[in-house]
Amino acid sequence: MLPLRFKLFLLNKYVCLTIALAGLAHLVLWWFIIIEARRGLETLILHYTTEFGVDLLGPWSASLSLPVIGFIFLICNIALAFFLYRRYPVLSYLLLVAAFLVQVMLSVAAYFIVSLNS
Repeated sequence: MLPLRFKLFLLNKYVCLTIALAGLAHLVLWWFIIIEARRGLETLILHYTTEFGVDLLGPWSASLSLPVIGFIFLICNIALAFFLYRRYPVLSYLLLVAAFLVQVMLSVAAYFIVSLNS
């Protein structure tokens, strides 16, 4: 049974939509990384610059840091938004939108890691 305060937080359509979109973007992030991990490559290109080319190689497990960081950021922002929702609803909306945008940026980074190693 969820507390009433949490139910009111989740009943807000903007909160619910933003959390759902951020969760979907996070699933896409895991999907990109799992595709790369299945290929069985031992060493991956993790960073590329136009000036120097490949400047960071690492094991495939290093690419798992993107979804882990994204998950921590997502959970922290949702928790902060929940605690601030009653007094500062606009700030909680901004935190949730920031969580969504971070998930999208990390998904794009994972896409580039996958495409660099193809």
